[in-house]
Amino acid sequence: MRRDLNAIWLVARREVIDQVRDWRIVVPMILLVSLFPFIADSTTRQAIGFMNRFGGGLILDNLDPNLLWYLAGTVSLISAIGFMYLKRMMEAEAAKKKAISPIEQKIQQK
Repeated sequence: MRRDLNAIWLVARREVIDQVRDWRIVVPMILLVSLFPFIADSTTRQAIGFMNRFGGGLILDNLDPNLLWYLAGTVSLISAIGFMYLKRMMEAEAAKKKAISPIEQKIQQK
């Protein structure tokens, strides 16, 4: 058991030393740890301000807070269905352009 732990610590120590030596790993870690809290706080404040501009505060304060999530989900679902519809329309149009008339098929066979 003790030998297994020594082997595990040996591998772990080597991995940590390898990662600390490489600046491509250390710099992003330092940047993320130091900047991410400020970025997350700023983004949250902007999202709350945006939501309050369009009545999100009224929904959250006076109605069921889940209503806001249902509204967002409904808008997302409608957007996804619209995208699927447009994609199928574009595929059908592309298939029509690729379709060759019977006369053109006979010409190509000769």
